[in-house]
Amino acid sequence: MSDLPSPALMSLVPTAGDRSRGFPFVVQAGHTQFQPGHRLSYGSVQSIAVVGCHSGRGVVELNGVDHPLRPGLLYLMPWNHSIDYRSDPRDPFFVFGVHVIPWQRATEALAYEAPHEADEPLYDVEWRRARAPGQPPPVREVTATTEADRPALAALARFIIERFRRGHPTTAESRSLGLLMMVELTTDSPPRPEEDPALPVHLRGLLVWIIRDLSRPMSLADLAGVLECSPSTVTRLFRRHLGCPPLEWVTRQRLRHAQRLLAENHETIAIVARNCGFDDPWYFTRVFKARVGVTPKEWRLHRTI
Repeated sequence: MSDLPSPALMSLVPTAGDRSRGFPFVVQAGHTQFQPGHRLSYGSVQSIAVVGCHSGRGVVELNGVDHPLRPGLLYLMPWNHSIDYRSDPRDPFFVFGVHVIPWQRATEALAYEAPHEADEPLYDVEWRRARAPGQPPPVREVTATTEADRPALAALARFIIERFRRGHPTTAESRSLGLLMMVELTTDSPPRPEEDPALPVHLRGLLVWIIRDLSRPMSLADLAGVLECSPSTVTRLFRRHLGCPPLEWVTRQRLRHAQRLLAENHETIAIVARNCGFDDPWYFTRVFKARVGVTPKEWRLHRTI
């Protein structure tokens, strides 16, 4: 296996005196504690950004679409994105974010500013771009994911924020951090239902609540309590938007999580079962084999990584 960077990443490495060469760099990183019910809007942010939540909850409107924002969720936002933060009036969110310039000409000095509106001085300067020269057009959609699915990206974002908390990094550090962020941001991850902006915001919030701790008991009444609605309403939402009853969806997520745990660690089958919400390991084995086609032990044997 080659350890050399890909040609796309090599095109980002600066060469002195070459106006076509440039580099990515992290331009801003930090966190903000919102006040109850506070709202903050930006019309056109020229960066690739990652936004997450330490605590609390609320809604962010990204490129005109509402998304829930609470711990465990991450949003990857394209160049020229718009964002409107709306903090919950009872449980305001504590938000973190990292802004990356994907390409800046090597001959230009770093400026630790990402324009958030079209009337700012650095907006649309020709030596900053959403992609390196010759590379494909950038993705223009918002990508929703979770820290569980993108742990390296979440950890890198928090590390960068801590580094910025101590002051602006050096030019070399900013370029290195930018390259690492671009690698993580361009790493594909499979889409999940809780990422689908077509689903109602409150349903996506419930899906996030479910997958954040699959070890806990979950009844239909529990799910209805989270949404503050009737069990029949929860059932209608799941059947209409996900094509199955609520507890069937929970079981599918538990088995998916079990498959990941069986492949990635060496805990006993009983411990894996408890971590996925099955108190009885024998029942877990029966359900797993009925749905997956093999026992948990057989799955681990053939898919350990």
